[in-house]
Parts: sequence; C-alpha cells; structure tokens
Amino acid sequence: MIKKILLTILLTALIFPIGLRAETQQYFLDGKRATLSTGVLYNPIISGNATTWNATEANRQQIFPTAGTLSLLSVELNGTPGANTAYKFTVRKNSATTTLSVNIQDTATTGADLTNSTSVAKWDTIGYQSVASGTPTARLPRIAMKFTADVANESVLLGGGTANAPSNSVVNYAAVVSQGAYRANERFVQQVVSATGTIKNFIVKLGTAPGAGNSWQIDFMVNSVSMASTTISGTNTTSSWDGTPFNVIPGDKISYMTTPTSLPSNTIMLFGATFIASIDGESLIMGGGITTPALSGANYFQLNSMDGTYDSTEVNSQGSGATTTLRNLYVDEENAAGASKSWTITVRKNAGNATITCNIANPNLTCKDITNSATSTIFGEMNLNIIEGEAAGIPATSTFAWGLTQFIAPTVQAATTTEEVPRKRILATFLKF
Repeated sequence: MIKKILLTILLTALIFPIGLRAETQQYFLDGKRATLSTGVLYNPIISGNATTWNATEANRQQIFPTAGTLSLLSVELNGTPGANTAYKFTVRKNSATTTLSVNIQDTATTGADLTNSTSVAKWDTIGYQSVASGTPTARLPRIAMKFTADVANESVLLGGGTANAPSNSVVNYAAVVSQGAYRANERFVQQVVSATGTIKNFIVKLGTAPGAGNSWQIDFMVNSVSMASTTISGTNTTSSWDGTPFNVIPGDKISYMTTPTSLPSNTIMLFGATFIASIDGESLIMGGGITTPALSGANYFQLNSMDGTYDSTEVNSQGSGATTTLRNLYVDEENAAGASKSWTITVRKNAGNATITCNIANPNLTCKDITNSATSTIFGEMNLNIIEGEAAGIPATSTFAWGLTQFIAPTVQAATTTEEVPRKRILATFLKF
C-alpha cells in the first residue's frame, strides 16, 4: 500500500517536474517627457507625465515590494546627442550603480543592454541615472526595462518617486502607479484595473520619520473603500501590509489614502504593491490625472503616467515599446459628455491608431475594449489618444482614468537548488522500498 502511494507521488513529480517553474515578466514602458540636460540627473522607473529629471537621487527613486530580476534596458532619444557628446543611462539600486546601462553618443539615437541584469529584493530602491558627456543637445528619452518576478503570476505596481509630499494636516490621496501631486479629491488619482487578480502586499517608505507622537496611516483603496492599511510612527520610516490578499477585478478604481496624525514631518513617500494575476503573464498599465483634454483635435498622453497635461504633439507623449502585447482597455470618465456627444479613446502605436479603442457616449461614464490587442517591439512608440467623438457640438470637460493589460507569455525556467530538493527526496524515499 505504501509503495502504491509513493509510486503515485513519484509519477506526479515526473510528469510535473519540480525542477521547472514559470516566471511572469513585465516591461516598464516609460516616456520621459522632461528634457534631459547636462550633468548627473535622476528619474524614477515609472514617472509622472510632468516629472522632471532631478539632481537629487532620493527625490526620484521607487521601491520594490517583491523579488525578481531587471534586464533588457533600452533607451531611445528624440534626436542625436551631437558630435563628441553622449548620454549614459544606468539603472541604480539602493543608490549604487548596477551593470545595466546604455550609452548613446554622437549620431546614435537608440541603445540597448541585452546582456546584463540585476536582481532586486523587497525594499530595494531603484531608479534611472543619466550622465551627460560633453554638452549634448537636450533630448527627450523613452526608456523600457523588463522585470521578471521570482514568483509566478507576480508583477509590481510602483508609486511615488517625486519630491512631492502629502499634506501633513488633512487626508490626501496618491496614485498607485507613477506619481503626480497628492490630491484632496481621490478622483484625480484613481486608476483603473484591467485584469483580474489579487493584491498580495504593499510597502511604504518615507523620506523623513513622522517624529515623536506623530504618525502616518496609509490605506490601499479599492472603489473608495479601504482594503488594507499600515501605519508608520515615531522614528520609523518604513512599514508594510502583508495580510490576506484581496481581489481586484477589471473596472475597479484603486488609489492610496494618506492620513496624518498629530502633524507628522513633511515627507516624500515611496509606494510598492505586488499584483498576482489570475492569468500568468498579465500585468497592469494604468494612467490618468487631474487635467482635461482639449475639446477639439487630438490629445496625447503617456500610457503609464499621472498628472501633466495632454499634448497636441504626439512625440512629446510617446513611451518606449518592448516585445509585449497590450489588451483589455478600460476607461473611466469623470463627467458625462452631454447630449449626443462622446469621447473616443484609442491606443496609439508608432504614430498610428492601434485597433484598441472604445467610445464613451452620453450618459455613460465608462467604456472598454476587451476584444482587440496591439503588439509592441523594442523602440516602438506607444501612447494614448483621447479625441472628441460627438455627433454634434463639443463634449463637456472631463478628467479620465484608464487601465491596460500587458501580456508576456511566461517563460519556464530551471528551478533553484532549493526547489529541486523535494523531488530528490521523493526519489530517494521510493528507492528505499
């Protein structure tokens, strides 16, 4: 009888080898709208639409909530640096240089590091560094980088990364992905979930401790309801929520809420959350903000960004592409367009319309496209276009929030030594009999 049980276990191990495991990947697709200049400058992995390059690294870092590997760094400039000049882009971890870097010089406009990688662990801070050589022409960079989580189905949602600070006297709200200004009105930072999954954890790091007798409470909000919270008080600067994961579904609107107690010190905040997708290979792209698009003509915006303004010049809002697929567009509108009026929201690819599009016609406040998809390649440009689509007249002014699903087929990797041990033990135990 014991032999039969062990044989069943052994066959299971052979058919579904413990020595193999799937790994979820996501690309950080970001267009740095702020122009580069000379010197040593820093920017977060996922920046706001108006986030400038900054000479102080601590003002432009983001924090990782789970472990994995960063690789495949690629950069595209909107023009050449110029003769005998260069821009060097490097990934920084915990304020130290990693081997991931790209150098673009003279007449080149693109560069990629397809060889090096760097591991990241929970609580690591990550950001981009730009170092100018000579006096290069000011350029807009578009940057992409791949993150491969150690655990299947996991991806990360990175927030913060600017010198902005929430009010230390009243409740404020912040975006989960990217970061613009903190807002007293939650609507202006909410972002739309586009894939089914769970939030596994979230972590927070402050630039300055609250101080004796003071504290910050940070809540993860889903549809304006707190689903999880953590508190940082006194001399502490970090805290995490690691409770029972909670579900999110397409169309949900998420944000962070910051609540001060007893006037804590003003401080920047870094946020990181782990998303566990129901479909392995899916991760979330989210954007939106407080500004409203123009009521006529084209309005362009980065896919993965908050705040800033819509731009009538598309190149200013394009983000870098990578080998990935985008699908499942969900859009939420603040105000109805008005009688017989509507807005059309379209994903753009290489300065042309992709097939992903949806229309919000009065009196609706949402739309979605869960049928079409768009593939991207390295150095391909991706962004969002919001245009008026009314039958007559001009639609009412409104803010928008959106979400897209990024899909990369998960790779199967060899297991670590620790993961292989159980299989060997099964075989050894069976041989004893």
